[in-house]
Amino acid sequence: MASNGIRFANPEFAGRVVDAGLTGIGIPIYSRSDEKFDYLVQHQGAFRQVMRGIHNLFALREDYGLGIMLKLLVMKPNYQENPDIAQMIKDKFPEPDSICVAGLRV
Repeated sequence: MASNGIRFANPEFAGRVVDAGLTGIGIPIYSRSDEKFDYLVQHQGAFRQVMRGIHNLFALREDYGLGIMLKLLVMKPNYQENPDIAQMIKDKFPEPDSICVAGLRV
């Protein structure tokens, strides 16, 4: 499943979806800065919600065998901070099942 991850900030929602049979999810990370992330997705508070959602999914991963892919989307406004985004992923989510690096064509 591809998701922006926002709804998964609610642990009850995350649990219901995973319990219903979700086996894998991919969530994009646009920035390590909450201001830039929120600007890029045009949703105030999105960065914190997505980070909380990813944490909730990691908490369920082992019990349910959930696969988690974190996606680094490279684009003009964030390409220079991609090494920092990768480091943030390593620090906050040390063992995702995969990390996808993809560019957006404009």
